[in-house]
Amino acid sequence: MRETKPLDKVATIAVIDDSVPLCEMLCDLLNEEGYLTQGYFSGQTALEGMADTPPDLILLDIDMPYMDGFEVCERIQSSSLLKQIPVLFISSYSDLDDKLKAFSCGARDYVTKPIQLAEVKARIETHLSLRAYQQALEAKNETLAKTLAELKATQQQLVQTEKLAALGQVVAGVAHEINNPVSFIIGNGHVLKRNAERIETYLTAVHQQSLPSSILARRESLRIDNVVSDISPLVSDVLEAASRVSAIVDDLGLFCSQQHADKSTLKLSELVADAIKWVTANRGFEYAISPELDDSIEVIGNKRQLVQVIINLLNNGLDACKAKSFRRKLC
Repeated sequence: MRETKPLDKVATIAVIDDSVPLCEMLCDLLNEEGYLTQGYFSGQTALEGMADTPPDLILLDIDMPYMDGFEVCERIQSSSLLKQIPVLFISSYSDLDDKLKAFSCGARDYVTKPIQLAEVKARIETHLSLRAYQQALEAKNETLAKTLAELKATQQQLVQTEKLAALGQVVAGVAHEINNPVSFIIGNGHVLKRNAERIETYLTAVHQQSLPSSILARRESLRIDNVVSDISPLVSDVLEAASRVSAIVDDLGLFCSQQHADKSTLKLSELVADAIKWVTANRGFEYAISPELDDSIEVIGNKRQLVQVIINLLNNGLDACKAKSFRRKLC
């Protein structure tokens, strides 16, 4: 390979010709025109050299030993790195069949020997200009494709935002309708809890008195002691359930407004205990849930959301147990 560099580089042209004098002459002439040239004396060395340093244009001879110009051109077209580079054949063959074969191999132009430098220069400038326009068009296409992708992403985001805004309006209306009865339940629940404590205090004082046997029997048959002991926990459960409903409404509002729920450090055992209470209160399963957790395990997150996740997991597990039990009965 023979390579020379002019002071002012305009483009790189690879000259492939097994005739060393002709190859060097073309390189010198092109150097004088301001081009950087790469001279190769065989097809194999040309393919290897151009793979390392791709030129902007290739001048290729046809009649070469071991690998003729047609095969070299075919290999160039099969290379993802080189196939976009324009190939100009320079050959002493002037038959139409040779020219057609050259174009079928991927050549962009065909010049017959003896060459005229002015003609070769004009064709080189034409194909380099076309190549420059092609590269500029490819760059613009890439920019347009990137812009289009960004526009699509923005459009999807706008659609999502509009959906969330519409959903937020619906949720706001639903929240208003739900919060009113929930507030009523919570308010009355606190009153009921206070009154229950008073009733329990009163009945405790009454039961310390000597009561007729008929009253004692009625107390036993109506299980008054159990009723009194259940009132306070039941009221507490009602208040907590109402608070959960209010919290769920708040979470929907946070979701629609794309805000973040408050996070804190929580004990996992307490979260699991709350979830188990809600699951077992709403199911009639005979299965007992016995958690075995280290009280020192802590997690960071929103309490309502974490409890809901655990509730979902427990419900899935109970559903699986129920399905398995049903299959066993069928067998």
